[in-house]
Amino acid sequence: MGAEALLRWRHPVEGLLAPKEFLGIAEEAGVIVPVTRWIIQRVCRLAAEWRRRLPQPVNFYISVNLSAAVLRDPGLRDYVARVLEDTRTPPGYLKFELTEGGLISNVSTAREALEGLHRMGIELMLDDFGTGYSSLSHLQLFPFDYVKIDRPFVKRTGSERANNAITSAILQMTSSLGLQAVAEVVETQAAAQALLQMGCNFGQGNFFSAPVEAEQALEQLRHYVGPSPVVPTVRAAAVTPGQGHSAGDTLVLPDSPTLVLPADMNAENTINDDEVPKRDVAG
Repeated sequence: MGAEALLRWRHPVEGLLAPKEFLGIAEEAGVIVPVTRWIIQRVCRLAAEWRRRLPQPVNFYISVNLSAAVLRDPGLRDYVARVLEDTRTPPGYLKFELTEGGLISNVSTAREALEGLHRMGIELMLDDFGTGYSSLSHLQLFPFDYVKIDRPFVKRTGSERANNAITSAILQMTSSLGLQAVAEVVETQAAAQALLQMGCNFGQGNFFSAPVEAEQALEQLRHYVGPSPVVPTVRAAAVTPGQGHSAGDTLVLPDSPTLVLPADMNAENTINDDEVPKRDVAG
């Protein structure tokens, strides 16, 4: 089970803003690194809290999206190691997601940063595979453990022969490379069933669950008894300018055995908001 952390900003005038509406500005203003560090800290604290409150050990993870700018942060690895140690969170409870666009700006720097995180025991996910700058070389250059199949392929899975063929080919390729595949934006039973038959064991989307708050997600984990057809997403509580972030800040999770986020909450950007909770599609 897993969840993806998605950031929302509660603006005093504009209301609740999705990542695509303010992350670009955060990068231009040079504050994307501290924002991402705050998300990593909140996610690790949440994971630690869940581990304490769950009646028995439950395997789950929460993923955080990293941008190209964050990968250029020379203190990233040490910061993550310190947060994991301070919160007593094993690295297996944290995953990082990256888009291919965020890797090509500086391949050597990105590779060094990711290899450092991977050596710590943190698994890595290549997001939006199959679109944009997709290159098979990225699967060899970087230490990825998961490949997330982009929504254009998954959304039409089960309804178009050509699209099914492409999705099936991607799944076969990732499997042959020893990688796990996660289907994004699974919204219908037909799509989920088709993906399962093709050998895709993880999915994320509204079909599995609507977004839920942290407490609800915790309840789902308490009652989780085995693999379900999804991988969840976690959303950091909305931030109000001028106010600090207390330990009581809420995180929202999407659809998955772990946590789930809805399609209408998605947004394409660095700290990916483009994710819906995920789950094992193999039930």
